[in-house]
Amino acid sequence: TKVEGPLDPLQDEVVDGIVVAQVGSQLPSPLNGVTACTAATLNYLIDVPDAILAGAAGLAEGADPFNSFNDSAAEAQAALERFAGALQGTLLALSGRSDCDPDEDRVPGSSNPLAGTPLAPVGAAIADLMAGIEEANEDPNLSSVSNLIAPALADLGAAFALLPAEVTEAPVLGSVVDTLGQAVTDVAGVLVPFGNYDGDATAAASATLISNLLNGVLLGVLPVGEVDAALIAAGIIEAGDEFSPQIATGIATLTATLGDSLGLVVTPVFNEGLDGVAAPVLDPLEGVLAAILGAGNPLDGALGLLAGDLNNTPADALLGVLLSAVGGAPLGSDSYSPLTLLGVLADQLASGDLDAQLGTASAQNQNGSISLGTILDGILGDGGLFGDDLLGGLLGGLL
Repeated sequence: TKVEGPLDPLQDEVVDGIVVAQVGSQLPSPLNGVTACTAATLNYLIDVPDAILAGAAGLAEGADPFNSFNDSAAEAQAALERFAGALQGTLLALSGRSDCDPDEDRVPGSSNPLAGTPLAPVGAAIADLMAGIEEANEDPNLSSVSNLIAPALADLGAAFALLPAEVTEAPVLGSVVDTLGQAVTDVAGVLVPFGNYDGDATAAASATLISNLLNGVLLGVLPVGEVDAALIAAGIIEAGDEFSPQIATGIATLTATLGDSLGLVVTPVFNEGLDGVAAPVLDPLEGVLAAILGAGNPLDGALGLLAGDLNNTPADALLGVLLSAVGGAPLGSDSYSPLTLLGVLADQLASGDLDAQLGTASAQNQNGSISLGTILDGILGDGGLFGDDLLGGLLGGLL
C-alpha cells in the first residue's frame, strides 16, 4: 500500500532509485536485503507527509485547513501504522529473529519483540508508538495526531540515538538508518502544526524534512567527501570540481523553491529536479557511483585509492563489502544475524586490519600479473581479512 501524493518522485527516484537500485544492490548478503527493507521503511514514513500534502494541496488557493487536514488525518495515521510494522520487521531481520520483505505491509505487534537484543530501546519506542496509534484510531482526528502520535514519534526518533555503533556506522546501511532516524524526528515536527491546523508551519516543517532526507541519502549513503579527496589527490579531478558541492547546491536549489505553497509546487519542482539520473540533483551522484564501483572492480575506483592510507574510515568498510559482493562471497549465513556480522566488520575497522589488508589488495591490483580472483581470495579466504574469526569461517573457500 502506497500513498499517492506530491512526494512520490522523492520516493521513486531517490529512495528506490539510489538507495535500493544503485547502491543497495551492489552490497553482498545480508546487507543488501536489510538495506532494501530499511529503504522501504523510509518510504512508508514519507507517506505520512505525502498524505498531508496531498490533502492540503488546495490550501494555497484558499481551501479551509480544517477540512483539508481532517480529510488526510486518517490516511496519515494508516501510513504511520505501516511504517511502524516495517520498522519492527526490519529491526527483527537485523537482529536475526526473522526475515523481512520490503514489499510486505507488516502488521506490527503491540509488545517489544526486540527485547533482549541491542535494538530493544527502539523496539520499546515502536510499541509505545503503536499504543498511541491504536488509541488515536478510535477517533481519527487532528487532536489525536498532535496529542497521542506526535510525542510518541518524537520519542522514537530520540531512541535511534541508542542504536549500537555497528548499525549506525555500517557501510551504506548506517547512513540510511541515520537518515531514517532524522526523518522520524522531522515527521514528528510536521505532525504538531498539522494537528493545529497551521498550514504555513506544516509546509515549513515538510520542507525541513525534505531537505534533511535529500542530504542524508545523497551525501551520507556514499562517502562522497572521501571520494572527492581521493580523486583530487590522484589528479583525476581538480579542486573546485568536487562532487559534494554540486550535489549540495542541487539540493539547496531544489528545496529553496518549496515555500509557503509547498503543496502546489512540490510535484512540478521534484519532477524537474529528480527526473531520473540525468536530473540536476542526481546527475553528480552518477559520477560518484562510477568512481566508487570502478567498472566492476572497486579496487580500480576511488575507494581503492584510499586503501592502505592508515585512516580507518567508512570508505574502507564500504570497499570491503563491495569486494565481497564482487567475489560472490556473501557476508552472512543462516547461522549469524546481520547485527553480529556488522559487529565483526566494525571490529576489523577499529583494529586497522581492514585498512591494511585493503592497502595490500590495492597494491596487488596495480600489478597486471595478479588476477582479481587471487586478490579477493587473499582478502576473503582462509587467513585473509577476517582470519580465523567469525567471517573467516563463513568466507573461507568460497572463492
